[in-house]
Amino acid sequence: MEAAEAELQSAQIIAPVNGRIVEAKASPGMHVDAGSGPALFVIALKGGVSRVKIGATAKDASSLMPGDSIAMSVRGLGGRRFSGAVHGVLPSPDGSSYSEVVLDAADPDRLLTPKLTIDAEIFLLRDQ
Repeated sequence: MEAAEAELQSAQIIAPVNGRIVEAKASPGMHVDAGSGPALFVIALKGGVSRVKIGATAKDASSLMPGDSIAMSVRGLGGRRFSGAVHGVLPSPDGSSYSEVVLDAADPDRLLTPKLTIDAEIFLLRDQ
């Protein structure tokens, strides 16, 4: 029992990025397993960058690669454009034909907030 208590005292949750926690989905005493389940925290990245997840068809998502430069027009913000890069492409958690595209977008005014519904068009800025 003492060994388990000592292990619990040293348990840590380490974020994969630098930033500020803007929403906590975990609470003290909650059981979590590494690498499974939904995100425990929503983190606003430092340096005026927001991480955005957008649903896309698997076909569209397959043409995107981490590091690709993008421009994104967000209809819910009056068509405001954001630039950034593809962080990654994740398969759909429910196994459907949709994927999640993860973008890091320049957002110095912090307009891309948690729970904002984004209806966006992504423009790939790749050399032809």
